Amino acid sequence: MTKSSEPWPWNYEGKYSVDAAFSLSKAGVLAITFRYITGAAFTRKSMTAPLGKIRDVFYDYYLGFEFNQNWVTVYQTLHGSNKLKEIKTDYLFHIGVLFNDGENQQERLKKQ
Repeated sequence: MTKSSEPWPWNYEGKYSVDAAFSLSKAGVLAITFRYITGAAFTRKSMTAPLGKIRDVFYDYYLGFEFNQNWVTVYQTLHGSNKLKEIKTDYLFHIGVLFNDGENQQERLKKQ
């Protein structure tokens, strides 16, 4: 996975970068924080999820983990703030773009 990429998922424009690298707590909670940059502004987004609850690893255009229920907690900064606030829970933990080769890369990964 690259440290930064363009573009990030469907709901952001611009570039993103890893703001705080993956971490795994003693309790088994996986966390990562991204920074989305659009022009001179940026938004930080963080996701946490219990590693032991991962149901599947997927790769379409993004690498991610799938859970059988909403185990992923998503945090985001609000406009003009640096404080992360919980905005939702989800069953998908999108990590990022592995390569810029889309479905061709996915097919190669399936063959390995």
